[in-house]
Amino acid sequence: MSDKVASADQSASAGPSVGSSTKTNRVKITDFKYKPPAVEVKVGSRLTFVNEDSAAHTGTSKTPGAFDSGSIRRGESKSVVLKEAGKFDYYCAFHPFMKAKIRVVD
Repeated sequence: MSDKVASADQSASAGPSVGSSTKTNRVKITDFKYKPPAVEVKVGSRLTFVNEDSAAHTGTSKTPGAFDSGSIRRGESKSVVLKEAGKFDYYCAFHPFMKAKIRVVD
């Protein structure tokens, strides 16, 4: 994975975000959906995926090498650090119909 945009870890901590898309740097996965479906964070922020669903999921950027949480099993949390500004669509590698967006701002 490229370290240009993000790196993943298993930490569940998250700080506040900026903008109006969401008030948290945490994305819950429930009912085969990312909630909220769009977030805005600052460059260098940690975004934590919390899997509250019955199946394993991922948070995988459609931009090659941007970020990938890897497999997140039921009850687990994984984080990515977003290192580059831009708009990133992402999906679940196991369930490609699951889609969401991240906007990373300076």
